[in-house]
Amino acid sequence: DILEEIVGEFTTDVASSSSPDVHPQDDGSFIIDGTAFVRDVNKTMHWDLPTDGPKSVSGMIVEYLEHIPEAPVCLRMGRYRIEIMQIKDNTIRSAKVTFDPKFRDADD
Repeated sequence: DILEEIVGEFTTDVASSSSPDVHPQDDGSFIIDGTAFVRDVNKTMHWDLPTDGPKSVSGMIVEYLEHIPEAPVCLRMGRYRIEIMQIKDNTIRSAKVTFDPKFRDADD
């Protein structure tokens, strides 16, 4: 980690990123475990999901929606389309995330 901080990332190939919480899909999206830390996902994927709130992906989604959904829903957070795939025991277990680099919201 220290060496990467000095010289930069060793790889930019997202498919070769080794994270047990991020699973690449054939359509270019990623299935992400709800318990994954947002900072770890950002580091693995070179994304910029919000890190100023909850630590987990599940928490980030619940904070955005302001409630735990009863059924799978889809939402957009900036350039990220997030589809909740599985909910169990009042926790988002997995979400399908698609990054859209062309999307511009009012803040861009």
